[in-house]
Amino acid sequence: MQSMLRVALLLPACHALRRTAPVISRRTFAGGVAIAAPLVVAAPASAAPAVKAGPTVDAAAPPRPELPSAKLPSWTLLIPMIEVDDAVNAWADDARKGFGLSAKAGLEALNKGGLLSAKNFYLGVGTKYATSIAYDDLDKKLVEDDKNARIGAVVFGGQAIDAARKALKADDGLAAADALRTASKRFGDFFARVPAADVAKARNAVAHLKAADSSKDGVIDDAEFYKAPLSDEERLAATWGVWGTTLYSADLRAAVGSQFVLQIKKPPDVPEELKKVIASSEF
Repeated sequence: MQSMLRVALLLPACHALRRTAPVISRRTFAGGVAIAAPLVVAAPASAAPAVKAGPTVDAAAPPRPELPSAKLPSWTLLIPMIEVDDAVNAWADDARKGFGLSAKAGLEALNKGGLLSAKNFYLGVGTKYATSIAYDDLDKKLVEDDKNARIGAVVFGGQAIDAARKALKADDGLAAADALRTASKRFGDFFARVPAADVAKARNAVAHLKAADSSKDGVIDDAEFYKAPLSDEERLAATWGVWGTTLYSADLRAAVGSQFVLQIKKPPDVPEELKKVIASSEF
């Protein structure tokens, strides 16, 4: 099941990476966005407090662009892109210190497997997010520009990661660090077109689950998972859909430098109607 899901997510990314990258147009923020509410679950009183979201757009970046009216996919599809972005920034810091041995190992793990690499999986989820948007704006040019900008941000980010990998093979840590920073800026372009609340929600979910590994042994088991102050929505996101696929996969976790993997035997009960909502909102 997970392998089928992985292949399905890879295909749009591979097609996008093979064609010429679209031009990203930056426009002054003016329009609003109609946000879909794919999952409505009341958070328990014990839910973890919000964690302040990290930076998603470079401080020197242009103002947020004008966005066409549209219904967006589930916020859970943002998590793989966030985890790649976090890994890219960590590798950039490592590469700038010298030869970037940690960055080199990380990039090799990310690219291992060719077509079925973790890189294609993670960036494929970003492409899937972009291609799953349901536009209802009458301005066709604005819609087309938005589509190209979102997919282009993922494509350009992937190309910058490739450049960093090539630089590290030549032991050029500074060039690799610059390329990785460029990749993060391109991912920042992607996040600039996503509601800040959704990005914060995704970052919070990652932080809350990471904190669940109280034993610090790199494995989150049933006891830790259910003891952690995760909201019901975060528990569902971690055990169903795309994020759940990455959390149970040791190779996908390692490819983004994650310090934990999810190993629970009894996932939370989910009503059939909610399973359909989760599935339809992600795909």
